[in-house]
This record gives sequence, C-alpha cells and structure tokens, in this order.
Amino acid sequence: MCQLPYACHHLWVREKQLKKAIHYLEATSKTNDRSLQYFYVYAIAQETDGQIDKAIETLKQANQLWPNQYNILMTLIQYLEKSGDTKQSLTYLSRLSAIAPRDPQLIQRINCLKQAK
Repeated sequence: MCQLPYACHHLWVREKQLKKAIHYLEATSKTNDRSLQYFYVYAIAQETDGQIDKAIETLKQANQLWPNQYNILMTLIQYLEKSGDTKQSLTYLSRLSAIAPRDPQLIQRINCLKQAK
C-alpha cells in the first residue's frame, strides 16, 4: 500500500472522510514506518466515526510504543471518561500527572474528580 503523507490523513479526518482516513491509517499503523502522529490521528478518526472502543485500544497501543506522551495520554483519559470507564482513566491520569504535574488542564481535571467523589 502506498504511504501517503501524514497531512493527507489529517485532512481526511478534518473533512469527515473518515472511512478513507481509517483505511489508510490502519494500514500505516501496521508498517515499520508508523509514527506517534499516525496513531493519534487514527484514534481521533475512529472516535469521530463512533468507534470509541477501537480508539481507546489504538491509544493504548500507541502508549505502549511511545510511553508518556502527553497528547496520547490526555486523549486516552478523555475517551475512557467518555466511555464511562472512570476507574481506568484514573490510572492514566496518574501517569500523566507524573510527567506534567503543573499542567492547568490536568489540575482542573483532578480537582473535578475529587469533587465528584
């Protein structure tokens, strides 16, 4: 399969050409040329297409390949919370707070969770 530039995949997602984007991003995620950005856009395309469970798995896989990446962890936390899995989101929230302890968005999210208890 032909490797298309990252910008093409990103544009397809933005233009809601999700099936096309998902097809190519899935193929790219299985090659040696895969990168963090491809996984990130792939997960966003999956979630936008209503495949949140697949998006979560894609982000988990990206986190295993490239641990402790802010955008991957934050998006994974958001998707887990959206899917109702607050318990698992706390695990990743803890990891993220270790690498970005002063992040205002993260502090706000932690405070909201504390108030919800």
